[in-house]
Amino acid sequence: MPRVTSKGQVTIPKGVRDKLGIAAGDDVGFHEEGEVFVLMKTPESGTETRGERMVRMMREAGRRLKRNPEFENMTTDEYMEMIRGYSEDKDDPGFQHRS
Repeated sequence: MPRVTSKGQVTIPKGVRDKLGIAAGDDVGFHEEGEVFVLMKTPESGTETRGERMVRMMREAGRRLKRNPEFENMTTDEYMEMIRGYSEDKDDPGFQHRS
Protein backbone atom coordinates (compact mmCIF):
# COMPACT_ATOMS: atom_id res chain seq x y z
CA MET A 1 0.00 0.00 0.00
CA PRO A 2 1.52 3.36 -1.02
CA ARG A 3 2.17 5.96 1.67
CA VAL A 4 1.77 9.70 1.42
CA THR A 5 5.01 11.66 1.87
CA SER A 6 5.31 14.87 3.92
CA LYS A 7 4.88 16.75 0.60
CA GLY A 8 1.58 14.96 -0.14
CA GLN A 9 3.13 12.76 -2.83
CA VAL A 10 2.22 9.12 -3.51
CA THR A 11 3.94 6.63 -5.79
CA ILE A 12 1.42 5.15 -8.22
CA PRO A 13 2.08 1.39 -8.46
CA LYS A 14 3.51 0.26 -11.81
CA GLY A 15 0.53 -1.98 -12.58
CA VAL A 16 -1.84 0.98 -12.18
CA ARG A 17 0.40 3.26 -14.28
CA ASP A 18 0.55 0.62 -17.00
CA LYS A 19 -3.21 0.06 -17.00
CA LEU A 20 -3.94 3.81 -17.20
CA GLY A 21 -1.11 4.48 -19.65
CA ILE A 22 0.53 6.94 -17.27
CA ALA A 23 4.20 7.81 -17.86
CA ALA A 24 6.64 10.22 -16.20
CA GLY A 25 5.55 13.81 -16.85
CA ASP A 26 1.89 12.97 -17.60
CA ASP A 27 -0.84 14.96 -15.89
CA VAL A 28 -3.35 13.09 -13.75
CA GLY A 29 -6.57 14.17 -12.11
CA PHE A 30 -9.01 13.05 -9.48
CA HIS A 31 -12.77 13.15 -9.32
CA GLU A 32 -15.02 12.40 -6.39
CA GLU A 33 -17.61 9.64 -6.36
CA GLY A 34 -19.32 9.70 -3.00
CA GLU A 35 -16.66 8.84 -0.44
CA VAL A 36 -14.19 7.61 -3.09
CA PHE A 37 -11.75 9.60 -5.21
CA VAL A 38 -10.85 8.17 -8.61
CA LEU A 39 -7.46 8.72 -10.26
CA MET A 40 -7.48 9.25 -14.03
CA LYS A 41 -5.01 10.23 -16.69
CA THR A 42 -5.67 13.75 -17.90
CA PRO A 43 -5.79 13.93 -21.69
CA GLU A 44 -3.34 16.26 -23.38
CA SER A 45 -4.74 19.74 -23.79
CA GLY A 46 -6.78 20.11 -26.95
CA THR A 47 -6.78 16.42 -27.87
CA GLU A 48 -10.16 15.45 -26.39
CA THR A 49 -13.42 17.06 -27.49
CA ARG A 50 -16.32 17.51 -25.07
CA GLY A 51 -18.12 14.64 -26.79
CA GLU A 52 -15.09 12.37 -26.45
CA ARG A 53 -14.81 13.32 -22.78
CA MET A 54 -18.49 12.48 -22.24
CA VAL A 55 -18.08 9.08 -23.92
CA ARG A 56 -14.96 8.35 -21.85
CA MET A 57 -16.72 9.31 -18.61
CA MET A 58 -19.78 7.18 -19.49
CA ARG A 59 -17.53 4.18 -20.20
CA GLU A 60 -15.75 4.69 -16.88
CA ALA A 61 -19.10 4.85 -15.09
CA GLY A 62 -20.24 1.66 -16.86
CA ARG A 63 -17.08 -0.18 -15.78
CA ARG A 64 -17.62 0.92 -12.17
CA LEU A 65 -21.26 -0.24 -12.26
CA LYS A 66 -20.26 -3.65 -13.64
CA ARG A 67 -17.90 -4.14 -10.70
CA ASN A 68 -20.72 -3.49 -8.21
CA PRO A 69 -22.57 -6.75 -7.42
CA GLU A 70 -25.76 -4.79 -6.67
CA PHE A 71 -26.02 -3.74 -10.35
CA GLU A 72 -24.36 -6.76 -11.98
CA ASN A 73 -27.54 -8.50 -13.18
CA MET A 74 -29.82 -5.46 -13.39
CA THR A 75 -31.72 -4.92 -16.65
CA THR A 76 -31.80 -1.54 -18.36
CA ASP A 77 -35.45 -1.09 -17.31
CA GLU A 78 -34.60 -1.88 -13.69
CA TYR A 79 -31.67 0.55 -13.76
CA MET A 80 -33.82 3.32 -15.29
CA GLU A 81 -36.49 2.68 -12.66
CA MET A 82 -33.86 2.98 -9.94
CA ILE A 83 -32.42 6.29 -11.18
CA ARG A 84 -35.61 7.89 -12.49
CA GLY A 85 -38.33 6.37 -10.30
CA TYR A 86 -40.81 5.98 -13.17
CA SER A 87 -43.19 3.89 -11.11
CA GLU A 88 -43.30 6.58 -8.40
CA ASP A 89 -44.31 9.59 -10.54
CA LYS A 90 -47.49 9.13 -12.57
CA ASP A 91 -46.89 12.54 -14.26
CA ASP A 92 -43.55 11.37 -15.69
CA PRO A 93 -43.79 10.46 -19.40
CA GLY A 94 -41.93 7.23 -18.69
CA PHE A 95 -44.38 6.17 -15.97
CA GLN A 96 -45.43 2.56 -16.18
CA HIS A 97 -48.23 1.38 -13.95
CA ARG A 98 -47.28 -1.95 -12.45
CA SER A 99 -49.95 -4.12 -10.91
